[in-house]
Amino acid sequence: MTKEYWITNSRFKFIAVILLIIFLTLMTLIYFKADEITKDPCSVCSKRIGEEVLCMTTGTPTLTRTYFPNGSISNDVLR
Repeated sequence: MTKEYWITNSRFKFIAVILLIIFLTLMTLIYFKADEITKDPCSVCSKRIGEEVLCMTTGTPTLTRTYFPNGSISNDVLR
């Protein structure tokens, strides 16, 4: 006598694959959002607050970037 389960083996695999695809999609979206924030945080901040944001980089030469809420960037080089 063999047992018959309500969820068959093939149905279980199908549900597992669908859940895996959903999980991987969510993790990919989270990765891309985190990548945007780490590469250009001043741009994200400017869009959120709706005002200009000034960011300065140290080095040779010193670069000042002005980020605008519409997504444009203005570069000024200080010597």
